[in-house]
Amino acid sequence: MCLNLIFVLLAINVIMFSVVPDYTTYGNQNFINNTTQKVEVCKDIEKLEHDCNMSRISVLLLAFHYKAWIFGVAYYYLIWLFLLVVVAGAVYKMYELRSVSNGRNILEEEQEEEEDPDSILHQDPNVVNY
Repeated sequence: MCLNLIFVLLAINVIMFSVVPDYTTYGNQNFINNTTQKVEVCKDIEKLEHDCNMSRISVLLLAFHYKAWIFGVAYYYLIWLFLLVVVAGAVYKMYELRSVSNGRNILEEEQEEEEDPDSILHQDPNVVNY
């Protein structure tokens, strides 16, 4: 159980690099841009202009992907495959639940039609049906 939990945490950590790469690489670091004199958030685009410290896990992951580039390519495409499977599964389940709920409504309507229309007249007037 603990080993599975460690694998789940590792997978979430790695997926975060694809979902929010700038935040997982630099965190909430800021720098002063010398040309505009404004405080800006650290991003990979401005990496040459300033000195932002990368997180240790991002340095390790990027070094691994540069030296063994095939794993970086596989990682990139597998993340997109994972996201597509999650979205497709969610859409399929919503469609399935909608068709099941529509089927239940049809059955309820058939049961209501089978009831005797005069049974409404024989009900107790003090009972309220919602």
